[in-house]
Amino acid sequence: MHRPILLDLLEGLADVREGVGDLLIAKERLEADPAAGYRRFYYESILGRSPETGELAGEQIKDRMQCALDFIRSKEFANNHIETFRRLYPQVPAKFFLHAPKSGGTTVITAQRRSGKYALMMAPQFLLFDYSPDRLKYYAEVVSQLRSGVKYIALFGHPTGALLTEKRLKRETDEVFSIIRVCPKSSCWIA
Repeated sequence: MHRPILLDLLEGLADVREGVGDLLIAKERLEADPAAGYRRFYYESILGRSPETGELAGEQIKDRMQCALDFIRSKEFANNHIETFRRLYPQVPAKFFLHAPKSGGTTVITAQRRSGKYALMMAPQFLLFDYSPDRLKYYAEVVSQLRSGVKYIALFGHPTGALLTEKRLKRETDEVFSIIRVCPKSSCWIA
């Protein structure tokens, strides 16, 4: 099985971020592959699906690298980036922290970030609204973390149990946990 072009693109972005390389390998692969001359290639290689119409599939691409980066910047890629990264880095298990607001979640996320054991990934709704201009930098940072030997993937941005089940993110080796703050009876408001 050959190495996915998407992995070359994402690792090239990480190389640029780390100052150790560029996107040359990915660019050479795009230029050498006749299929990359058509939009269908980007739908299948980056979004993992076929285009909506045959006309769209057959559209010729002039700037292959720009087209690839535009697909990676897309809202559709952002919405599905967790599954994509899990597919590209299957050896890294996840610890999914379901962050209940006002229950100490920021402390947990800060500890995960500082430990160096976690590749921190944003819940899609957080990425779509808060990080839109810098998605490529975010993806490069995640790839840098994943290939640095982290032990786990962790999500932040208030991921929900529904996100895990609808997108089938949890694998057998993964853990799911949460923290629920219990207040003393004297300070709780009870309806």
